[in-house]
Amino acid sequence: MERFLKKTRIFIIIFWVLAAVVAVFALPNVSQLVQNKGQITVPRSANVSEGRRLQKKLNPGEPVSSDIIAVYNSGANKKLTKRQISEIRSSVTKVSRNRAKYHITAITSLLDGKSVRQQLTSKDQTTMLVQISVKSNQNQISQRSAAIKQALKADHLRLNMTGSSLVNHDFASATQDGVKKTEVIAIVFILIILVLVFKTPIIPVISLLTVGISFLTSFSLVTNLVQNYNFPFSNFTQVFMVVVLFGIGTDYNILFYTRFKRELGLNPEKTTNEIAVKTLFSAGKTILFSGSSVLIGFSTLALAKFSLYQATSAVAISVLILLLVLITLTPALMSLFGHGLYWPSKNFDGEGGSKIWQGLTSTAVKHSVITALATLIIAVPVAMMFSNRLNFNDLWEVPNQYESKRGINLIQKHFPAGFSSPMTLIISGDKRLDNNQQLYALDMLQNRLKHDKDVSAVMGVTRPLGDRINQLYVNNQLKTLNSGIGQAGTGVSTINNGLKNASDQLGRQQTNTNGVQRLIDGTGQLSSGANQLQAALNTLQSRLASGAAGANQLNDALATLSASTDQLKNGVDQILAQLNQTQVPSREQVQAQIDQLNAMKTVLTPIIQNAVLSGQLPVDQAERINQAFADFPNQLQQLSGLGSQIDDLKNGLTRVDNGLGAMQSGIARMRTGAGQLSSGMQQGASGAGEIASRTNDLTNGLAQIQAGQQQMKTALDGLASRSRELKNGLDRASDGLNQVGQGLNQGQSYVKGLVGNSSSDWLNVPDSVLHSKTFKRSLDQYMSPDRKTTQLTVILKLNPFSHPAIGVANHIKQVTARSLSESGLDHAKVGITGTSMQNFDLQQISTSDFLRTAIIMLIGITLVMILITHSTLYAVTIVASLAGTYFVSLGIGEKISQMLLGRNMLSWNVPFFSFIMLIALGVDYAIFVMMAFNEERGSTVERLVSASNRLGKVVMSAVVILGGTFAAMIPSGILTLIQVPIVVITGLLILAFVTIPMFIPAVITISDWMLRRKFASMKKFER
Repeated sequence: MERFLKKTRIFIIIFWVLAAVVAVFALPNVSQLVQNKGQITVPRSANVSEGRRLQKKLNPGEPVSSDIIAVYNSGANKKLTKRQISEIRSSVTKVSRNRAKYHITAITSLLDGKSVRQQLTSKDQTTMLVQISVKSNQNQISQRSAAIKQALKADHLRLNMTGSSLVNHDFASATQDGVKKTEVIAIVFILIILVLVFKTPIIPVISLLTVGISFLTSFSLVTNLVQNYNFPFSNFTQVFMVVVLFGIGTDYNILFYTRFKRELGLNPEKTTNEIAVKTLFSAGKTILFSGSSVLIGFSTLALAKFSLYQATSAVAISVLILLLVLITLTPALMSLFGHGLYWPSKNFDGEGGSKIWQGLTSTAVKHSVITALATLIIAVPVAMMFSNRLNFNDLWEVPNQYESKRGINLIQKHFPAGFSSPMTLIISGDKRLDNNQQLYALDMLQNRLKHDKDVSAVMGVTRPLGDRINQLYVNNQLKTLNSGIGQAGTGVSTINNGLKNASDQLGRQQTNTNGVQRLIDGTGQLSSGANQLQAALNTLQSRLASGAAGANQLNDALATLSASTDQLKNGVDQILAQLNQTQVPSREQVQAQIDQLNAMKTVLTPIIQNAVLSGQLPVDQAERINQAFADFPNQLQQLSGLGSQIDDLKNGLTRVDNGLGAMQSGIARMRTGAGQLSSGMQQGASGAGEIASRTNDLTNGLAQIQAGQQQMKTALDGLASRSRELKNGLDRASDGLNQVGQGLNQGQSYVKGLVGNSSSDWLNVPDSVLHSKTFKRSLDQYMSPDRKTTQLTVILKLNPFSHPAIGVANHIKQVTARSLSESGLDHAKVGITGTSMQNFDLQQISTSDFLRTAIIMLIGITLVMILITHSTLYAVTIVASLAGTYFVSLGIGEKISQMLLGRNMLSWNVPFFSFIMLIALGVDYAIFVMMAFNEERGSTVERLVSASNRLGKVVMSAVVILGGTFAAMIPSGILTLIQVPIVVITGLLILAFVTIPMFIPAVITISDWMLRRKFASMKKFER
């Protein structure tokens, strides 16, 4: 082995140097790799993963987009002025017109109407938002956001670009910046400590060289696996590889070079080549066992389901390469440089023991029971101080110097906190959702979510801006129906009144036929008087013609004639009076009545039909009413024709009346001129003849008038019969309308009872609205093209990054499942995206994965410890002690974080990373001691004290190195990279001064005493 090492040491050195050089040239762009593949992802079974898959159905075929929020702020808490708003409008318009240039898929801003503008403007009017969706991957988001910001800039306004994608990008950038700081600080710190430990500049440089080669080679290998084979990777992979490799690599080198120096002092006669081989077989054995435990610990992380935990398994690759470097390159360098490694020191007597550890272990084994009990009494309450409440607020991880963090802070200051990162609830099934039944179910879900005390707004297809559209709800529609029923009742009442009026008019028209009969009788009397007049005139004419009558006879004849004339004129006057009393409607009035009857017929026809169908009206009566409606207009037309005949009659009788008046005047003159009768007899005879002839015409005319009056009476009698039937029908129709009115009143009372009732406050989208252009815009915005997938946007009142928001996300998930189950959509798939839901998934996955991974790791490390200690009891004691140290460190670390950082919770991934580091790395020190314990001779107590004395300085130096390396993460500014070192350093100190030098020796002493006592009892029993 010595010869082989001597021949190959130069080759080994050259090989590893070339490997490091090749690794540097093969190293991918780490920053891009972190942005593209370093983001935390959750398993496919998680709610967020399902949500992202379903979200693709909303816009099939479109590339994945990232959401950006542009936050305009006036500054100094002043309201935005009209000029500033105009500048924002101008900038947004410019960007909207150039969407393709800026890779924008959607933009929501004040240009989308008054309602949207109000929603995007803070209540204090100081801040306005513009929501933008951009086609980009995580690596492009920063550049594209910067280009959009440049185009959106407005004078005298603060503009910050933010959003979940930008926060993740800045978190990754901050982590990378932190890694660079950690590397520099760790290297400087390790150099200083190694110089102090070995008092030489050579070993620190060589140690860092070997560890640096291990890191470059392993990191290049891991990143190439990530780039080409999708090996798990995260923001923290690089920083933990740096910390672990430089920490344990330096620890192992300290063990190597301390043992090498000791062997040089103990074996001056041997060559450095021989001593290097001997050191390899002694210290190398310890390092292989220690490294194997670390390797097993980190390798088990590959079995995790959570990508972040899987990504930490990359440390196992770096540990494996470190071990290869240490067992090949370190012995080659020892063989090559020999004593020169410790220049300028010439003392090779070996390092002295550790009085501190010797004293701690001596006290512990001397008072083992007290030490063990005291440790437990102190440790248990301290461990219970840990609240087990973890922080999932990624914003705590991003320093305020980053723009995305400032933008989120502005949004949470001026808007509901959830506005900065809304939750999106996606529902997808195999049935269309754009119908009344499914829209009702979706609206009920929206309503339930909106009434959660922690929810600020819920926007969806039925409430696109988060507020109810009252016209689409039954309660509002019932109010309209109630008003319509009232108007219908008023209309029915009006029709009923019209029917009653028509019935009354028909009744009055029936009485007018009596006047027509009197008119006929008067006309008969007039005809009789005309006949008497004609006879008197004939007598007068004969007497005048014969001239035989004397003056007295003439006076008598004239008296008779005067009486007959008076009787005739009275008859004519009576006829005229009857004609004037007779009311025959005009054509216009008749037409108006016909129009009214037609309107009544239109209204009454469905009522009569319903009455017949309901059995309230016999069919024959309905037919008579319909026939009356059909005949009555013709009768009215005939009645209007009689009006013109009566007018002619009245004109003729008026002329007769005037003639009789003239006759009376003539007779009077004849009587007064009786003395002149003799001379005028001839004229009298002539006049009498003329009057007689005219009287004959009057008699004929009166006969014709009487015949016409008889026809009119016949027509009026028929009309009266029809009118009576119509009046009866109208009366029955009026009764039916009364029943309709009562039904409407009852319906209105029922509707009034429903209005305002919560049981009637549900969605009902009329077909006219459902198929309208306005509602289609809402469908397009919140549903997929096939209308089988929809989304709801949920804005919380809580900070979506906070721990309480996790519980709200889980509650929303449960409410959604319950609501969909009750509405018949229980077979629909549901996914939820957003920071709060992702944190819920992280909590569930990290908890289950942490427990499973921890159990596997502890079992693996326990098996390694059994191989080393050859005792299951010792192995279980050591592993249990490490686990107890971890819990105590959590309790103390949380309090330190609260006091120094003002954070009352540890970040969600701190317990996991702290566990991995403390268990996987802390077991190294236990292995160091137990390997030395196996090499010692004597009683258990003597071996424990001797091993502690011998390894005390090495372990304490290693703890300082590892603790300092972890402390190098603190200046990164990343909360996780601050809290993990706090917990780990606390644990390392407890391991270095309590657990390993005191508690473990005390428990081993007690167990050994108990075993010896039991063994002695068995021997005594056998004897």
